[in-house]
Amino acid sequence: MPSSAELQTAGEGIGEDATQLLQTGRVEQAEQLAMLAVLLLPEDPRSWLLLAEARLRNDDRSGTREALARARTLEPSNAGVWFAEGSLALRDEEYGSAERLIREGLALDPENANAHFDLGNTLLKLEQPLAALDAFEKATAIRDNFWEAVNNQGLVLFELGRVLLAQQRWQEAITLSNEAAEPMLALGASRYGQGIRDRETIELVMRALVKDPAYAAEAHQEDQLWGEKLRAAARALFQDAQLKPAVKRALILSGQDD
Repeated sequence: MPSSAELQTAGEGIGEDATQLLQTGRVEQAEQLAMLAVLLLPEDPRSWLLLAEARLRNDDRSGTREALARARTLEPSNAGVWFAEGSLALRDEEYGSAERLIREGLALDPENANAHFDLGNTLLKLEQPLAALDAFEKATAIRDNFWEAVNNQGLVLFELGRVLLAQQRWQEAITLSNEAAEPMLALGASRYGQGIRDRETIELVMRALVKDPAYAAEAHQEDQLWGEKLRAAARALFQDAQLKPAVKRALILSGQDD
């Protein structure tokens, strides 16, 4: 019968092998080794976290959440586990659970910008725009170059009717990341809706559609948390004769041309 020290050593070695397999993309073998590590070290949260990562990479969402829940039970002070569970709940559209899990994690690690961002997205799904805006602002207060959070502030502000502030946020997001298509298109759509239909606006929209053609589809915009007002602005924008060929091309490139 192996001693506890021998089991610990064996389990840690298997865990290291599983990590290496994950790094090389051999996720199925990594999951098998991670499951063995869990059998050897059932009370070690690190083995459960490794199993969760392997299952996530294998697209086993329910298995991932099961492993994360076990890791959280073993190490409830690990904010990262709460955040990971919350992120999965958000992806699975379980918004109430996502909010609870993320807030629990933030109670342990209030300076986590990504968690505030996820919380903002969750609150938008729960139709709490002011609370979502607060979460996005906390994210950028912690990490001032967090362009995605700046962009999402613009999404909220636009739906609240604060168009000029929204445009300022999108311009800031573009300054932070000149490869980001979303704030370019949002800014272009809002400008167009104001009657600013000059060459600069049209070229901004064209650049956005080249950088990320998926945004030509309203379904994708909605997935990215665009509200009804901004989607309506984009619909009107895409009717412009100067843009129709670019929109058509973007829909074809993104596989969304019906």
